[in-house]
Amino acid sequence: MSRAPAAFPRADQLKDREIQIMRLVAKGLSNAEIGSELCLSESTVKTYVSRPLTTLELRDRVQIAVMAYESDW
Repeated sequence: MSRAPAAFPRADQLKDREIQIMRLVAKGLSNAEIGSELCLSESTVKTYVSRPLTTLELRDRVQIAVMAYESDW
């Protein structure tokens, strides 16, 4: 797994759990589904989704999916 893809230079600031959640978002899972799979509350999942959005200056979950795809995540 590439920790800092060239197109997303701040990706190296992401924590492993944030990357794990981004991968599940990219697979199309909802926050509730991610929470169920990882034994997390939905509000905790929302927090883990919002951090990469801010760090990487992404607009929404679709951009998370694009980033994950482009990064081979």
